[in-house]
Amino acid sequence: MLQSCPALERLEIGSIYGISDDSGQHDVTMHHLRELTLDECGSHTAVFLAHLVLPQIVNIAIQSFVTTRIQVADFFPDDKSLLPVLAAILKVQSVVTGDGLIIVAATMGDLRVEPQSITHSGEYHPEFEPMDTSWVQRGTMFQLGAIFPPSVKALHICLETREPEGQRAIHRVLADGWRALYAAFPNLEELYASGPDIDFFFDFLFDLCPYEPSSRQSALAWPGLKRIRLEYLPDTSQLQPAEPEELLHAVTTVMHNRRSAASVERLQELGIVFSEKPPVLQNLQTCFNRMHGVADRIMCIVSEEELALDEDAILSDVVNLDHTNTVD
Repeated sequence: MLQSCPALERLEIGSIYGISDDSGQHDVTMHHLRELTLDECGSHTAVFLAHLVLPQIVNIAIQSFVTTRIQVADFFPDDKSLLPVLAAILKVQSVVTGDGLIIVAATMGDLRVEPQSITHSGEYHPEFEPMDTSWVQRGTMFQLGAIFPPSVKALHICLETREPEGQRAIHRVLADGWRALYAAFPNLEELYASGPDIDFFFDFLFDLCPYEPSSRQSALAWPGLKRIRLEYLPDTSQLQPAEPEELLHAVTTVMHNRRSAASVERLQELGIVFSEKPPVLQNLQTCFNRMHGVADRIMCIVSEEELALDEDAILSDVVNLDHTNTVD
């Protein structure tokens, strides 16, 4: 049927049956397609995509349930050349919530409005036991490099919540996931990391530069980083009172040491976000003074208000700021 609609610009499919992957030929050419939505097509999604010849300028939206048996990469053909849009992807966003997983990848511009993009959204399957969000995040981190090209420049990793029983018991469960991302996207220039507790940040922070200069390795993670934004968004019911101060001091020390490393570029922008319980203002001042020279622009956002570090290393007056979820 699709072969009789070569000029089709928008296609939405709710289910697929009876399609096989035994043919090496592209079955359908759709050079004019601009929007493709595949809803709950399961394991047939990758096979269907492999049978299409699509333009590079196309929006692809994949909707599915998230289970322990299905990996995100399973929804894409093994031969990535079958989807030309993949090679052009520059930004990747992964958001794990208590309800499901969202992955957005785009060629350029804002992740929310970019016309050339791939989106995968999945809810946890109601027939299975509740998913541990830490393990969902870890599995996703390993899968991103299998889907998207090493030329990706911007990465947004967001873990909104952890299951209460797994918050501390699975300490550093994401560390190897981060190492997979270092290898998958070696030329990263922009990192936006958002997490619910200090362990989330400690899983990667000391790979950017060790806490102690004496332990510095010859090669640091992502030496080409230009923009870093760290967003601490704890669940108020699980908030550890000392964590904001501990995180602030760790970031300060790591960024101070990174500034001295000859193998990395100077940052253009460093942002730290605290949503609920901020560090003491005096400690913010002290830490910002230590980070003077780390980046061209340093800012701290507390409860959606910005404290900016000027050229004289003094915290400016608090100004109103519209809170966003992207790195400018």
